[in-house]
Amino acid sequence: MYAAHWRQLVRLSLLLVRDVATAGQVVQNSFVAVHDRWSRLRDPERALAYLRQTVVNRCRSVLRHREVEPRHAPLPGVASGADDAAARSWRTRREPPANR
Repeated sequence: MYAAHWRQLVRLSLLLVRDVATAGQVVQNSFVAVHDRWSRLRDPERALAYLRQTVVNRCRSVLRHREVEPRHAPLPGVASGADDAAARSWRTRREPPANR
């Protein structure tokens, strides 16, 4: 299954995440996840469809993570600990009122 479908799944992943390394990583992790759950598949004949959906779901997770990550990145020049309150205050002032 791996040899027969690897390229096709990487292309699918690449269309979604637009990064070759990430696409390959998503597909590899998807194969491992499907292998770990193989005994729980209701219909092993549909394993490819399950694998394809796993790839799509993991790509969506990567895309969500890319959106959220910058919002939680440490601010330049701000140390952790006591300065966290100042950083949160600064971030809140930057956000539009609807997001506060």
